[in-house]
Amino acid sequence: MKINGNIIFVTGEIARSNANQLSAVSCRSKMPPFDEDEIYVLASYLESEITGEALAIIEILSCQSKYQSMMVASGVLPSILKFLDTQYREFHSIVMKILCTLSCNADVGYHIVYLDFIPKLVTFLGDHNQARFCIKIIR
Repeated sequence: MKINGNIIFVTGEIARSNANQLSAVSCRSKMPPFDEDEIYVLASYLESEITGEALAIIEILSCQSKYQSMMVASGVLPSILKFLDTQYREFHSIVMKILCTLSCNADVGYHIVYLDFIPKLVTFLGDHNQARFCIKIIR
């Protein structure tokens, strides 16, 4: 959230409410504009109690070409990739969708190789729900 041009971190129920409102707005109309700092703040919510909401917003942003390179430049990718290394299976699908979208239109291939996540993606080839995303990402 920005107040007078300064980014502030909001936690707890306020953060969840703000994320839910932003998701609702984005489903009905155009997403409000984001800048790189706001994407960075959004990425910080990936390690909070509103992880699911933050991932949902990132998925929406990843579909818009103006945000794709900004997301990669802001350092969101390593935070997203961490979820493939966890047991939180409910986040695997949304992370794979984000990576798939970004890999088609942004230069994330280099980052996936650099961050050594190709072996992790290969392990998802055995999951019929994730295999199609893996193939698109690896291509």
